[in-house]
Amino acid sequence: MVNLNGSAAQDLLDQYAEASRAVEAALEAIPMPHGRDYLPHGNSIVYEQARAQAQTWVRTLATLRDQLAQVHAQVYQQRR
Repeated sequence: MVNLNGSAAQDLLDQYAEASRAVEAALEAIPMPHGRDYLPHGNSIVYEQARAQAQTWVRTLATLRDQLAQVHAQVYQQRR
């Protein structure tokens, strides 16, 4: 629960919406590795590591986006 005796609800809504847009932009900007971008080393371990790292970044940012949306919804429901 957010204490709305501090910042105005609309200010909070605007801030959470702006943060959500920034996270969405970061999600879109994450480069996804392609096997062609890595020199062959007898196995694809380097590519697999890069792909796993990118997937971790995507999951982390998606979680943050979802959490921001939840707080935004809470503030929206509390405002009145």
